[in-house]
Amino acid sequence: MKEVCYLKDPETGKFVGSKPGCSHGGGGEVSEEVLQRLEREKGITKQRVGAAAALGNLKPKDSELKDKAERIAREVNKGELTFKEGLYQLSKGSSPLNRYAKAVDLLESDLSHWKDIYSKGGSDEVDTLLGSYIGVPVPGVSNYVMKLADPTSTAQKEVDGEVHLPSGKSREEVERELDKRLDDIKRRSVDFNKLNKKGRYNKSEFTKYNGNNTMETKATYYNLHGHQTTNGEIYDKYKFTGAMQPIDVGDLHNGKYEYAKVTNKVNGESVIIKINDKGPMTRIKVKGQDEKVKLLDPTKALDLSVAAYAKITHEDGAGKLNVKIEFLSKSAGKAQYEEQERTTDMNKIRKDVDRIEPPTGNKQ
Repeated sequence: MKEVCYLKDPETGKFVGSKPGCSHGGGGEVSEEVLQRLEREKGITKQRVGAAAALGNLKPKDSELKDKAERIAREVNKGELTFKEGLYQLSKGSSPLNRYAKAVDLLESDLSHWKDIYSKGGSDEVDTLLGSYIGVPVPGVSNYVMKLADPTSTAQKEVDGEVHLPSGKSREEVERELDKRLDDIKRRSVDFNKLNKKGRYNKSEFTKYNGNNTMETKATYYNLHGHQTTNGEIYDKYKFTGAMQPIDVGDLHNGKYEYAKVTNKVNGESVIIKINDKGPMTRIKVKGQDEKVKLLDPTKALDLSVAAYAKITHEDGAGKLNVKIEFLSKSAGKAQYEEQERTTDMNKIRKDVDRIEPPTGNKQ
């Protein structure tokens, strides 16, 4: 009986109390919120084990690569890498294995389509179609679809719209934060009604959190060339970086940063950025103040470096951009960021940056 009543944290292994209605447990009944968290973490653990097993099934016969596959599978199991990231790492230096990473890209590009195929034709049908697209067989990758097809899995919850931000905040928490920002502006701004009539603070313009680590917001650029950023790096307007608030990306101090893919929704142009600074702020004329005061804006969650801004817009004075932000894991983000630096014509970017912000200018 006691064993049934005891609740153990799946991450730490420590007992946290007893289930509601149990007379045993020693730590007192835990709240419904804790119960939900424990169930969620058990789901995540189950997903990681499944992903690690799927990765292990794909491991090559070559002894060196086999050892690498087993090491990566352990990292996936611990949650240090996603299944997709594990595939990419496994494929480095081995072009035949790269097909698995390509297959996962295809699966993630249209999850509902592949889940429908899986439900009708099973894993063999998925493997056959993936192989025809890629040009070589990809046995075993359908395990990934099986995981996504499970309505109780964490992956499926992400697909259905659950928010997973780097900060760890829930949709409810971030939306409450946006409401607080609006209340602050409304309470303190001299010309709030005038601004609101123009639709600036209409709730339809608020930053939207779409789940699966994505959000839609407005973005501008800032230029503090040569100044220190929140994580200790020096701002370089010719680098692809950005500034966001802790509510979205957490604490960026002491060298910590996040990676994200930012897409201009108007022209489809994208840039991979390293988020290394805190921002953005909006300048508001506040009651009783002679100068404008910086406040948090519920409609704008991103300030881009001049280079990142220039890469996704070719219009001078384009102003605020409507963008989609897709947060990337550190390993995948770093790899894509470095690849972007290798393949981008930086001479062109420098010319675009200097056109937008001449070297003598310093927009603050």
